[in-house]
Amino acid sequence: MSRQLNRLLVLAAVFSLQACATSPKIDPQIETRVQHHRSTSLSCKITGSTCALPSSLLEKAASRPGHHARIVENGEQALILRLHMIRAAHTSIDLQYFIFSGDTSGRLIMHELLLAANRGVKVRVLFDQLFSIQDIDYLGAMALAHSNLDIRLYNPTFHKASTNKTEFVTGVACCFFRFNQRMHNKVFQIDRKLSLLGGRNIADRYFDMDTSYNFKDRDVLISGPASADVLASFESYWNNQVVKPVYQLHDINDYLRETQLLDTQTPLVVPRFQKLLTAAADGSYINATFTASFKPVREIKYFWDLPRKESTHRNERTRATNTIFQHIKQTETDIFVQSPYMVLSRKLQKIYKRLKQQNPELRIRYSSNSLASTDAWTAYALYHKKKKRYVQKLGIEIHELMPFPGDIHEFIPRYDELIMEKANGISSQQFMSAAETPTEDRAGPRTGLHSKSIVIDKQLLMIGSHNLDPRSEGYNTENGVFIEDTALALELYASMLRDISGTNSWVVAARNDFTPIASDIGGIFEDISSTLPVFDIWPFSYTTAWQLIPGGSETSPLDPRFYDNYLPVGRFPEVIMTERQILALAVGSLFGFLGPIM
Repeated sequence: MSRQLNRLLVLAAVFSLQACATSPKIDPQIETRVQHHRSTSLSCKITGSTCALPSSLLEKAASRPGHHARIVENGEQALILRLHMIRAAHTSIDLQYFIFSGDTSGRLIMHELLLAANRGVKVRVLFDQLFSIQDIDYLGAMALAHSNLDIRLYNPTFHKASTNKTEFVTGVACCFFRFNQRMHNKVFQIDRKLSLLGGRNIADRYFDMDTSYNFKDRDVLISGPASADVLASFESYWNNQVVKPVYQLHDINDYLRETQLLDTQTPLVVPRFQKLLTAAADGSYINATFTASFKPVREIKYFWDLPRKESTHRNERTRATNTIFQHIKQTETDIFVQSPYMVLSRKLQKIYKRLKQQNPELRIRYSSNSLASTDAWTAYALYHKKKKRYVQKLGIEIHELMPFPGDIHEFIPRYDELIMEKANGISSQQFMSAAETPTEDRAGPRTGLHSKSIVIDKQLLMIGSHNLDPRSEGYNTENGVFIEDTALALELYASMLRDISGTNSWVVAARNDFTPIASDIGGIFEDISSTLPVFDIWPFSYTTAWQLIPGGSETSPLDPRFYDNYLPVGRFPEVIMTERQILALAVGSLFGFLGPIM
């Protein structure tokens, strides 16, 4: 039996090494078929034109000198804006995303991109392979759709477009660092003038169209000198050797050898999206909703990591992180951070500690997810292990989003529509990270935070893809913008204040039910336990979640009056799935050393 087991292990190791070593072999017949099958005909009959939709927004970006910006909070508007930008493009469209889902939103955007290519616009689509479209027939057909549409994948596992569970495990086992390094950037640029950046990926749940779970996310629309840097970053990825044209991948090759291919030209008809398509083509709506509020700002600086974080110099490998940290170090009075995963690296903790030593009055606030709202309970588990240090040693005020915040109808204006759609059986593609529902069932979908933003001293703001966690620092490539403008910084500040209000978030603060001696002894053991790299032995927690009492005043947890206005609601409020609680505690206790890769 042991010999058979050894043979199996050897075979598995050999397979893993061979899979890692597999390199793409370009089939000349496939290359020929792609070139001959791709359409070159144009739907636009006006010579020298691409029949672009008139756009006051694009005209403003093209004609006004200097920097312009507009924050996009609402998910439905974010999808309308993307559809409008595609239809308004004259010459080029460049997209770069971590997730480009094959759900309704993803296929709608892909079809609109194909229509743009059909009328003469050069369209380039780049997305990270691991969690994006896995439908081989669909990807293969799109690869042959039109000569103006090119699709490439970043870091495809074993040079395939689709990764099954066995390949996922094998990838972790044989090629961990390469497999784990992902492209987390988000870029949407048209005509090299107008760019949309931020935290949103392409999927129903980023646009308030998912009937089970939606993200509260944020984009920023920009134009001006920074557009050249956005294009330069895209080009650096598009031409990198780890990026492959979709038709060169092994499983796509197999599909392209078939005689019958999927039809890509038939319009995708989804009645509940029709209102968005109408709005995207309505000049009055676009002008009132976006163009009028697309205003001049003092300065915009775009930053990005190199593909694969490749460089012989450490500072270049982590340059997006370094850019963010350099700005944080300049904080004088107030730093306000919003991130879905509050797992702080040692380096960032040291920066906060030093800032507090220099200025004890400095205020550090975080808006993040609760266990009930998060899409990644593993990341929450690692953060839970460190709460006491964050609160007591670093003086961070932590606010955790409720899964059903009080202002949900303002956050998601179509929430009642989602309730009706859910009742009628409409569902969206599920992601493995958020497929389970840890709260009691509700008529409407659960909400989680996904935006990545910073406001420093109410004057400088950052919006991007960086989660301010070890994974963003060490593994994922990231991008974003720093904008220096007091008015826009205050706008973002006000939005984040609403997110952490007592109506929408719980406050993480020290418990007040310990006797002084018990608190001191418990704190000592928790400190020792939380520093252990593997096993967290102390079962009691220094912190708990607090909820504003009816009629109470919103007060900082550092204020002595805090406990007069808040009631404790436990470490994991509204979580009824005990399995998730147990797993969160177990991962935080046993696997704290995995923080940098979770």
